[in-house]
Amino acid sequence: MPPTLLAGAAQVDITPPAGVHLSGDIARHRPARLCVDPLFAKALVLEREGRKLCLLTLDATIVTAPYTARIREAAH
Repeated sequence: MPPTLLAGAAQVDITPPAGVHLSGDIARHRPARLCVDPLFAKALVLEREGRKLCLLTLDATIVTAPYTARIREAAH
C-alpha cells in the first residue's frame, strides 16, 4: 500500500482594528479608518510517513525576524 498523504488547512482573520497605522501607502499619514478587505494568516500542513511540511502565508508587508522566530517556536 502506498504511503498516505495527510493534509490540513486553516485561515485566521488578522485584520487590525480601525485606527491602526498601516504600511504600504506612503502618501497616507493618518490611521486607517475602515476595512475594505480582511487580512488573513493561512496555513497548509502536509504529512507523509511522519514528516511534516507547513506552509504559511500572511497578508502583511513586513514580518520581522523575532516574529518569525515566535511562529517557528509555536509550530514545533
